[in-house]
Amino acid sequence: MSGHGTVWWNELNTHHPEKAVKFYTEIFGWKAHTASMADMSRPPKPGEPAYTTFMRDGQPAFGCINLNTIPGMDHVPEHWFTYFHVDDVDKTAKAIASAGGKVVRPPWDIPGVGRIAIVSDVNGGMFGLGKPAMMAASEPKKAAPKAKKAKA
Repeated sequence: MSGHGTVWWNELNTHHPEKAVKFYTEIFGWKAHTASMADMSRPPKPGEPAYTTFMRDGQPAFGCINLNTIPGMDHVPEHWFTYFHVDDVDKTAKAIASAGGKVVRPPWDIPGVGRIAIVSDVNGGMFGLGKPAMMAASEPKKAAPKAKKAKA
C-alpha cells in the first residue's frame, strides 16, 4: 500500500468516455470495466452515471469519469486528475487550508473506495486526497487472546 503523500489514484475526467476508453485500450492495452456509479457491482443502465476502471495486469490502475454526469462540470476541460494517499483526509484538508490552500470539496466517503476530498494548493493547482477503504481491511489483525482454561 502506498504511503502518505504518494500518488494513490489517477482519474481521467472527460466529456467523451467512450472515445477515451477506445483510445487508451488501443494505445496502452488497458482493459476497461464500466459499472454503475450507484452500484459498482453491476453495469450501468441507459442514461445512468457510470464509472470506468482501467485495469492493468488484472489490477485497477486508473479511473475514467464522464464530466457530463456531474452537475456544473459541463464547462470543465478534459483532464487527468491525481489523488494523493494521506493518512487522515480530514486532518490533511485542514492543514492545506491553514497553509494557504483551499478545500474545494470537503471530505466525504465513497463506500468500498475510501474517504476523499478535493483541494487546491497555494497557487490553485487542484488535486485530491484519499485514504483507501481497503487499508483497514488489509492491515494485519491482532489475534484475540486465548481463553485460559479453568482449573478443575
